Amino acid sequence: MIENYKLLELLLEHRALGQKAIYYTEQNNEQESIEADDEMQEIESTIMSELGLELDSYGNIYKERR
Repeated sequence: MIENYKLLELLLEHRALGQKAIYYTEQNNEQESIEADDEMQEIESTIMSELGLELDSYGNIYKERR
């Protein structure tokens, strides 16, 4: 189970990666944008598997699994 501080770290990292992805997209740097998106997906998968929560690309919880 993810500890609260670890969850917070993951959510903050997810947000930072989202900002990087936007920046790289604006700079037409597709490769870096894709890499940031991939890292975001890893975080989303971790949170989903550990807590059963799904995140959107902004880091908002949009669905709770039952």
